[in-house]
Amino acid sequence: MNIEQITDKLVEISERMQHRAAINLLASIEDARKRNTFHVAVLGEFNRGKSSLINAILGKTLLPTDVLPMTACLHVLEYGHEETCTIVWKNRPAETIPLTQEALKSVGADGEEDVSQIQFIVIRLNHPLLYNGLTLLDTPGVNDVEASRVEMTYQVLPHCDAAIFLLDAAAPLTKSEADFLQNKVLHYQIESLLFVLSKADRLDEEELEEAMEGASERIHQLLGQEAHLVPFSANRVWQERANYAESAEVNRLFDRIQVLREQARQSFAKRQVSNLQLVCQMIDEQLAVEQTVLQLNHTKLVEYERALHSRRVELESAFTLLLASMDKVGRETLEQMFRASCARLEEKLVEDISYQLQIMEGDLEKFWNKNLPLQIERAIKQFAEEKAVEIKTYLDRFCQHVSSEYHRHFRTELLLTLGADSLQMPQWASASKGRGQHAVHQVMEQVLPVTIGMVAGNLILPGIGTIVGGALASVITTVVRGNQKEQMREALMEQVPDLVQGVITHYRREVEKTIEHWFVQMTATLESYHREQEEQLLATVQQHKDAASAPVPAFEQSELDRYRQTIEECEQMLMRGVQHV
Repeated sequence: MNIEQITDKLVEISERMQHRAAINLLASIEDARKRNTFHVAVLGEFNRGKSSLINAILGKTLLPTDVLPMTACLHVLEYGHEETCTIVWKNRPAETIPLTQEALKSVGADGEEDVSQIQFIVIRLNHPLLYNGLTLLDTPGVNDVEASRVEMTYQVLPHCDAAIFLLDAAAPLTKSEADFLQNKVLHYQIESLLFVLSKADRLDEEELEEAMEGASERIHQLLGQEAHLVPFSANRVWQERANYAESAEVNRLFDRIQVLREQARQSFAKRQVSNLQLVCQMIDEQLAVEQTVLQLNHTKLVEYERALHSRRVELESAFTLLLASMDKVGRETLEQMFRASCARLEEKLVEDISYQLQIMEGDLEKFWNKNLPLQIERAIKQFAEEKAVEIKTYLDRFCQHVSSEYHRHFRTELLLTLGADSLQMPQWASASKGRGQHAVHQVMEQVLPVTIGMVAGNLILPGIGTIVGGALASVITTVVRGNQKEQMREALMEQVPDLVQGVITHYRREVEKTIEHWFVQMTATLESYHREQEEQLLATVQQHKDAASAPVPAFEQSELDRYRQTIEECEQMLMRGVQHV
């Protein structure tokens, strides 16, 4: 069988089983084989600057932008000798509208038109970037409050050859962004990816470097390979254009898009095969459901659902204890370690400063006002860099411990319950055998600093030098000014313990707030992950119940056997490598 024959067989089975997702994916496979255009989706959460980026690289203030979600439907930007804008409606003829930002706002999130009735908007532009068949797809934000808009983005993914994924420079790769990448983008074999750190002008050089490093690390964890990540500022691009200067950022994006195109061309056959394998997997899951319907009646499934619910209730109190122990044991242990370290730092600083005051022959006031603030600030920075290694190691081991405990006490128990009575295990469970523990570890790590440098950055408080300087200045002005040198020396040495204690206490409390934030985030993330797993288990049971409620089974056993044999043959051919691919 060649790829066309496999596709035809899968289309036949998908239509017979009325499997909408498989039908849509097969349609996108066929579409990709016939078209000669290159589809690049511009993805990201709302207010990440997707429309701003497209406007900037095309040199037109065309797509509406705002701090609130503005893109309410899919915008398809393609080449046209004559520049036009066409609304493709779901239930009425297509309509041409003026190609202006005002007209596009009318079909935006706050526009006058009912955007739920729009299939997509086609914008044709006479632009060199689009001339060779490049098509840009401007999508709604993947965290839009309107579920229908999010679904629209999901539906377009199978039709994409590559993607530009926008991240906010101030908060690169949040958990929801990582989930979308892993569960949607990679799910459809979109591996030609360019990540853009937008609004880069809001960070200084050091902050941008740190943001790039952190985002690259997290993307690498998700993809298992190095990420192509570039900073971008639409504001800078417009400023350069206002000065009639060529934009290096736009040129860099143009170059990267050409690289994406070549990558997508080289991996086209692999993506086609992978998506056909995904269709086989979808159909196989549905066949398993239909098989269960033939074996189990509705009453038995209801009893089974009750048993699963009962097991969840039994495990709930234990899960609550795990969450509490994360805070009680994990956070408090780290805070105690940090307090002990701060106490040693405080003791050493008092000892060093007292010794320096004791032996100093020069200007005591100058030392106190100018040299000592820098000395204390440097000591705290050095302390933070040293402690960062210990804290990063502790957080890694703690995540591993929690992952192990969760896997042993909850995930395994739920899956064992699910395996009872021959009920088909859902795909998320069977596909993640042996790596469920890893999955928990990864979702928790997403809310923590990824590198030792980022941990140190959280421990080095901005403005600590100002705080130290202010404390020292208050001592010199209110206590010792006007005294003789030896009297000044004695008075300053008396103040050193209280002064250092005040500075270190302030520093410690601020860091403890950061530690508390880390653990609140980890707890919330684990709880969210746990609820998602429970919901997927219940959804599987409900799917079986719904199918079993039908008065007559939709399929005979012989038909299921025939389809299963066909799917197995297709999977074997795809595994070996298909002819003409």
